[in-house]
Amino acid sequence: MISKVITFLLIVYLCYRMFRFFFRPLLAFLAKRAFKKAAERQGYGRRQTRQQDGGIRIEHIPPKDKQQQADFKGGEYVDYEEVDK
Repeated sequence: MISKVITFLLIVYLCYRMFRFFFRPLLAFLAKRAFKKAAERQGYGRRQTRQQDGGIRIEHIPPKDKQQQADFKGGEYVDYEEVDK
């Protein structure tokens, strides 16, 4: 009876060790691949842009309205109370 319990526990332990040995690297590989695909979908992967030789790409930057910046005198004051615990 005891030998069957010890055999069962040994088999369970060996299965656990084999699972960790084989599936941990496999799961790490699959996770890296999934993150890489997600990054490529987000546009952080390799970007292939076709530009003419010597061409410069300038993105449109809207001009800042200097009148609005000059009129800004600060934010609104918000009164608060401290809470004692």
